[in-house]
Amino acid sequence: MKKTIVTIACTLLLATLSSQSVTTYAGSQYVGTGQYSGQGSSSLLTEKFSMPVGVCFDTSKRIYITDMHNVSVLTNGTSYTRGGYVQDPTDGGAIGDQDGIGITSRFAFPSGVAVDPRTNDVYICDRENSLIRKGNRYVNPSNPTIWGTHAGVSSFIGGHKDGSLSTAEFSSPYDIEISSNGIMYVSDFGNEVIRKISGSTVSTIIGSPGNAGDAEGTGSSARIDTPVGIFLDGDNTLYIADRNNGKIRKVNLSTMAMTTAVTGLTAPTDMVVLGGVIYIADNNCIKTWDGSSLKVLAGANGVIGYNDGAIASARFGDIDLMTIDKDNELIYIVDAGNNVLRRMSIDNSPKADFVASKTEVSLNETIKLTSISTFAQSLLWSITPGTYTLQVGSKLTDNVIYVSFDNAQSYSVSLKAVSGIESNTETKSNWINVSNVASALPVADFEASKTTPNAGEEVQLIDKTVNNPTGWSWTITPSTGWSVTGGTTPVSRNPKITFNNAGKYTVELNSTNANGSNKATKTEYIQVPVGRVQNMSSAFNVYPNPSNGVLNITGARFDNAYLVNTIGQKFELENSSNSTNFDMSQFKNGTYVLVIKVGEMNYSRTVVILN
Repeated sequence: MKKTIVTIACTLLLATLSSQSVTTYAGSQYVGTGQYSGQGSSSLLTEKFSMPVGVCFDTSKRIYITDMHNVSVLTNGTSYTRGGYVQDPTDGGAIGDQDGIGITSRFAFPSGVAVDPRTNDVYICDRENSLIRKGNRYVNPSNPTIWGTHAGVSSFIGGHKDGSLSTAEFSSPYDIEISSNGIMYVSDFGNEVIRKISGSTVSTIIGSPGNAGDAEGTGSSARIDTPVGIFLDGDNTLYIADRNNGKIRKVNLSTMAMTTAVTGLTAPTDMVVLGGVIYIADNNCIKTWDGSSLKVLAGANGVIGYNDGAIASARFGDIDLMTIDKDNELIYIVDAGNNVLRRMSIDNSPKADFVASKTEVSLNETIKLTSISTFAQSLLWSITPGTYTLQVGSKLTDNVIYVSFDNAQSYSVSLKAVSGIESNTETKSNWINVSNVASALPVADFEASKTTPNAGEEVQLIDKTVNNPTGWSWTITPSTGWSVTGGTTPVSRNPKITFNNAGKYTVELNSTNANGSNKATKTEYIQVPVGRVQNMSSAFNVYPNPSNGVLNITGARFDNAYLVNTIGQKFELENSSNSTNFDMSQFKNGTYVLVIKVGEMNYSRTVVILN
């Protein structure tokens, strides 16, 4: 089964690996496509891949890898071509859909690959043929693999049809996973859905064919946009790299309910899960989500390169699919941009750490403590002495807590990070120093949990007044278009406000103590936008994406369009309202958000890639 292997002792292998490092496992690095070994068998580091995509283990720990024209198995230090063309992938006869023995078979950009754990037979997403192909289990190098068609009807443009294996239709199937009982799951890239192959039947389990979108839901009510890599965690949980929505989705395979596991990504291509931590291939690096925070683990976000070594200094090209050796905590990464297979050793033991918004504070002043722990599935804060008050509904198990201190003295703070049976505790002794100037006036200050909420969204106002505040009075102008919610009032220390109407709101806080009062005013601090952002897939078609020259936008009439890069810079597309195609040569290669405006409405596609 892809991304799952049996336990085999590898003491000698692991002794050669430094903790938290990246190495090249197979392939000779180059940039571009079209190079090849031409031999059918090569040592791992002299093999020439051409745009590799998929990777998996079989139950004997051999590795299968696909590239643009063939399928290879990596075993005993050698790469053997098991199917497809062994010569130049740009030759006329390199690509096809022929079944056959060994290198007489042909593929068209095979991608995802998985092994049935019951039989060791291998299954391939033959992407541009819109087929699922099958090869019999590996025996030895002299026994070639016999390739056949398992499901689908050969077609370059593809289609969508559920039913029997021989009549079902796919459209650019990208990745495949196989459960312990042989049930197959396929990311049907061109149809924007997830398919299931059970026995002799193909069905659609997530999404609506041809209807890309961004919506949680069950079965056909869920929406995804350009699903690529998938990962089966056990037999009941499926993760999806929802690339164009910049999200990782999670599917309960018992109920077919899809939820969102991770947001805030650029264009994720795959993920694996180990110890409750999700490792994500995104924007030329590996990121982690430990249930509370998203961080870059290996490589640099948006930086293209090629460098082995410690994970912080490692650099990747365009990353495609991945697989994991859970027993030895090794992730294998297809670095398509460099035409190699990389291997990353990881250490996901929890490490506790935290920061404070201030450490020199006044009596009864609220400060923020934030965990920056890594690989923590749960947290537990401890503050001594216990003469403090948690503010803003904080709990000692939260990632961020707000605290005020009741006595003028020093306080120690500890944080325990837990992952499975492992834990780590960080203690900062006498870290928060609280003072009290008895005659001082208050100095009012505050912040909001969000300053640009959507209409109807609740905002928490958080008091940050210095010098022992004892009373609070909030004023918001204009006086209409909002309401106090959550059981709070305008004289609560930390009121909750729901802004019902679009507009700009000024917030004022008048804080008092025994010595007097002080006001803080933030003009037009809360801004509720008029328009709303929608996924534009159903209204507009953007192609080619990725683009290296001209970007075409067709569909509904729009007023103007612009690109936003990863650091927030905005670039107007000239003559937007009068054009349907735009010259992209003026922009640097990279990932952008495309925003199309129709009156007050913003239709936003998650990413456009220029290369």
